[in-house]
Amino acid sequence: MNWSSIIKFSLLHFVVATLVSTLMSLLIGTDNLAHQTGRDFLIYFNLPTFIVGTIILTFFAKAQNSRVLLHLIITVAISSVLAAIIVSALMGTVYISPTWFIDLPISAISISVALFFGRYFRGIKKVAT
Repeated sequence: MNWSSIIKFSLLHFVVATLVSTLMSLLIGTDNLAHQTGRDFLIYFNLPTFIVGTIILTFFAKAQNSRVLLHLIITVAISSVLAAIIVSALMGTVYISPTWFIDLPISAISISVALFFGRYFRGIKKVAT
């Protein structure tokens, strides 16, 4: 297990996901959240986070040689737990997102896509001419 890389990419995943979510909240406005449909919520909040998170996980998957799936799962789990701890601390109570049943499959899809592309890009070798 490459714990230093796991921690590094977990923190990077958490920070970038937080920045993207914050940016989308600033652009959309927090008052508009109650008036959005589920589809809009997925497009405006989950899709950008999914894309950026998948890119980060793909770079991590490309760098790993063994147990890639396990490394990706642990990375996303640490990032998610860190987010839950920070939100709970800010709210002063244990907070579990009411959209966890949507976030969990999206994380699984992100891990799967990153695993595929990481293996694909790891196979590409640059040949100097």
